[in-house]
Amino acid sequence: MKSKLRNINVKQIDFKYLINEKYQKENNGYWLTTLRVFKVGFKNTPLEIKFESLDGYTIGNTLTSGLDELNLHKPNVIRKIIENGLNRKWNWINSKLEIPNGLELLEEIGYNIENMKLNH
Repeated sequence: MKSKLRNINVKQIDFKYLINEKYQKENNGYWLTTLRVFKVGFKNTPLEIKFESLDGYTIGNTLTSGLDELNLHKPNVIRKIIENGLNRKWNWINSKLEIPNGLELLEEIGYNIENMKLNH
C-alpha cells in the first residue's frame, strides 16, 4: 500500500505531511480538509490546520482539485504554510500548533480564497 505521507524540506529541515479530506453533508455540503505537518521524528507535535471549503459541484474539493494556483497538493503551497507555522513559533519539540481556520491562513499568505468560503 502506498504511503500518504509526503516529504518536504523547508529551511533545511525535513518534514512529512499528510492531507485528509472528508465531505460533510450538512449546510448544503462542504469539504473538511486537514493538513498535518510533522518534523521528522516528532509525529506527536504536528502543525495541524483545518480548512472548511465549498464543494465545487463538478470538481469536488476546491483546495485539492488542481484547477488553481492554490492546490494543497503543490509543494510550493505546503512550503508557504510551513513557513507561516514557523513564523508563528511552532515548536515541534514541546507542543503542536493548531490552526482552526486554514482559509484565513491562506489569505494571510497571499492566496485568493473568495470562491472557497462557506456561507454559514
